[in-house]
Amino acid sequence: MSPQKQAYSWSFLGIAIAAVALSAWGIATLNTRSDRAAQYERELNHLQAVANRLDALEWRAISKKNVDSELKEELEQQREQAKLSLAALAKTAPSSMQMQTVESSYETYATAVNQLLTLLESNQIDEALEVDETIVDPSYAKLYETIIHATTGAAKTSASLTYWANLGSVLIVLFLVSALGIMVRRYLQVNQQIQNIVVENLHSQQKILEQERQLLESRVLERTQELQQANIALSQAMSNLQQSQIQLIQSEKMSMLGQLVAGVAHEINNPVGFLSGNIQPALDYVSDLLGLISLYEETFPQPGQAIQAEIDAIDLEYIRDDLPKLIGSMQEGVSRIRDISTSLRIFSRSDSTSPVPYNIHDGIDSTLLILKYRLKANEIRPAIAIFKEYGNLPLVECYIGPLNQVFMNLLVNAIDALEESNQGHSFEEIKAHPNCISIRTQLSNDAQSALISIQDNGVGMTDEIKQKIFDQLFTTKAVGKGTGLGLAISHSIIVDKHAGTLDVNSTPGHGAEFVITIPVTAKPKSVAPPENTFINGSGATVQQETLSSGQP
Repeated sequence: MSPQKQAYSWSFLGIAIAAVALSAWGIATLNTRSDRAAQYERELNHLQAVANRLDALEWRAISKKNVDSELKEELEQQREQAKLSLAALAKTAPSSMQMQTVESSYETYATAVNQLLTLLESNQIDEALEVDETIVDPSYAKLYETIIHATTGAAKTSASLTYWANLGSVLIVLFLVSALGIMVRRYLQVNQQIQNIVVENLHSQQKILEQERQLLESRVLERTQELQQANIALSQAMSNLQQSQIQLIQSEKMSMLGQLVAGVAHEINNPVGFLSGNIQPALDYVSDLLGLISLYEETFPQPGQAIQAEIDAIDLEYIRDDLPKLIGSMQEGVSRIRDISTSLRIFSRSDSTSPVPYNIHDGIDSTLLILKYRLKANEIRPAIAIFKEYGNLPLVECYIGPLNQVFMNLLVNAIDALEESNQGHSFEEIKAHPNCISIRTQLSNDAQSALISIQDNGVGMTDEIKQKIFDQLFTTKAVGKGTGLGLAISHSIIVDKHAGTLDVNSTPGHGAEFVITIPVTAKPKSVAPPENTFINGSGATVQQETLSSGQP
């Protein structure tokens, strides 16, 4: 734009602003005068209403032909209202002459009304009627005419002022639109100039930025590769460290447990062997002595009073009947101790450097025998029922000690889950829905893998817990009751040591099932285990074992 056009635009803008200011002042003045005229019109209407009420009171007085106290009070109130209206009219009247006309008309009417009321009070009825006809009615008509004329003039004045105020508003809008158009056009011109400058600067700096970007990308790529390599190495180191920790904990735990259990079993074996070797001869000796006593009684049926008294005192017949049972019970207890010792030795067998053939059922039974004290009934709950469904499994090549440890961890977790589900339930409620653990073994469809299922009817677990159940240090048990290592170690033993799988199936409120799959013949760890399928009970035997506190 040329300088002359720019000067013209700014001049027009200044004129428009001045015109807008002047128009705004004029519109404000017109609006003020219009409001005053409207107020004047409202006050005239109010005065007309007061005059109408006075006329009505006048007719009441004439009809009654008397002026009582109530009528006087109402007349006084209307006169006060008239004074207030006249005072308000004096403030808003457009001219003093028009105000004088209204006041004069009202005063004439008010004087005539007073004269009429005075005549009525003095009981001059005829004179009062004549005054009403000759003075009051004409003065009321003149007052009404004066008010109507003033009201019409005020309405016209208000309408005229409103018209000119609206016209001024339209002019202001036009000036504002023109000024706004000039300002917008000027803004667009300045903005275009700024954009041109910015574009030139961008073009000049684009090459520099591109060079810097390429250099930065190359450095970031190099650094990213370095960080990725370091992250991979760190992740591998962490994985190796965690695996080493698990193996170390497992090895140390199994070593200490094996030494302790082996020592206990050895110490038990000595007295058990002594008892087992002497109970049968003792039973034979007792039988011989009881036979000798019987022979003596047959030979000497009358032993004498002293001997007979002693026989009665010791209750010989009860001893003869109970002593063999007592020794038989001792023999049964020794047999149970021997079974426990055997189970301890089976559970704590030391591992060889390679897998060895093993009867999986022996490991499960020995683990159940060790945990028998937790399965018995107590004052809180009935005994936990064990359902065993063993299939025809061949000897499985495995690491015996670690595999027994897996059975121990899974069974302990099942018992803990059942005890947790018992919380808040009475003995009778638990008895109505008894706790049970089901153990099932099967061969896979291709007969290459052994599958062991350990299932409880406890509280179950959510999908969120199932995703973390084999993580290290993850536990749902209370503080001090769980370490979060049992299932992680079990998973490592099955997956890493036996090239198998350990899966969990569970729904909240419907218990949990852990399924172990291990190859019958040991395979390299990289070989994937067979699919997790079962044969439907081919040759399987089903038995139920219920343990109670009354068993030895």
